[in-house]
Amino acid sequence: AALSSFDGVTVIDVGTDNHRVVADSNLIIPQQMTFSGDDLLVMDARQLLVYDDARTLIRDHALPTQPIAFDAAPTFAAIATVSGVAAVRYLADGPLPSTPFTSSFYTKLASASDRVYLFDQDRIDVLSTAVPSKPGFITTIPASGTVDMTATDTALFTLTGNGAVTAYSRAGVVTAQASISDGFDSQILGIHTAGNAVWASLAVGCTLQGCRERKTLVLDPNTLTVTATMTGSVTDVTVAGTRAYALVGFPDEMRVLNIADPQHPSQILAAAAPAFASSIAYSAGKVFVLAGKVFGYSEATLTLVEEHLSAVTANASHRIRIDGTCALVSRDANAPIGYDLPTWTPAASTFTLPSNLRAFGVQPGMLVLLTEHSLELAYPTLTGKPPRRRASR
Repeated sequence: AALSSFDGVTVIDVGTDNHRVVADSNLIIPQQMTFSGDDLLVMDARQLLVYDDARTLIRDHALPTQPIAFDAAPTFAAIATVSGVAAVRYLADGPLPSTPFTSSFYTKLASASDRVYLFDQDRIDVLSTAVPSKPGFITTIPASGTVDMTATDTALFTLTGNGAVTAYSRAGVVTAQASISDGFDSQILGIHTAGNAVWASLAVGCTLQGCRERKTLVLDPNTLTVTATMTGSVTDVTVAGTRAYALVGFPDEMRVLNIADPQHPSQILAAAAPAFASSIAYSAGKVFVLAGKVFGYSEATLTLVEEHLSAVTANASHRIRIDGTCALVSRDANAPIGYDLPTWTPAASTFTLPSNLRAFGVQPGMLVLLTEHSLELAYPTLTGKPPRRRASR
């Protein structure tokens, strides 16, 4: 054991009660100490000192920025700082890295099959969830200027503020790129996928008074060439078989589309969407729209047939997803609530998150939840209280 006093650091053999003061250990007032094998590491706000066999000072490293905490294993130390995380070989000669690794605070999530894509302000980290109990890092994709992203089981698609659409393989390799910009007065809005096609939305003819129109371009996922154009900008879309169900802005509509030919969708039916609608889902002949509460519409006519949940203030971040007879509704910063369909009975299993929810996705048998500080994988079909696997950087 090691303890600090005004005399320096005292090392105590708890088995024999023998103790000794480590030479040159009064150079700093320790903020934290740890043993790493036979080495003793001592840290304050400016330095990391390394004592061989907890006796002899062999390294004196200046810290790159203010530390918060650290831990070590033989030859390596990980230091959490106010600017990020530094991983170092503490026995190496020379100073610690002048620039620590940057911390990531992801704001967007895209998931498909056994992939999770996490977006930070200038990068996208790709994780594999093929082994759900152990998510694996695959690669980082540079994403400067990216405003939105979406994924299929075979690819990732990003959209930048200047209208560049880029397709990546599951390994993060660029496979195609195109531009959807419609001149200096256009504004890029968002990107989705429906079947085997990419939908990219933008506004055109924009001035200080507003934009002349909004439209959604349908792109071939392999070449990113435009194959069709739809009026309005897509807010959310879900797919069941050869049909897509979309929420559209300007005009504010919910639409049923035939996507038997995904690159040439044809509208079957459209109706006015409820005010402030944010998300859409489908189950057993009914279209469900989240707008403060859940509104259920007949697929055949898009007439209102049922309403569920108590009303809350609508928010663009609210989401509804349906998988089989299980509906998931996210209307606040807590974990999404599950409901059994068709009765909309709250599911028995509930769980809490370590911090506020930012986004969530559904993979086969698993929920992927992005919080302010972690990535959570939940398995609602396995236990009443789903386990979690956190991955934070």
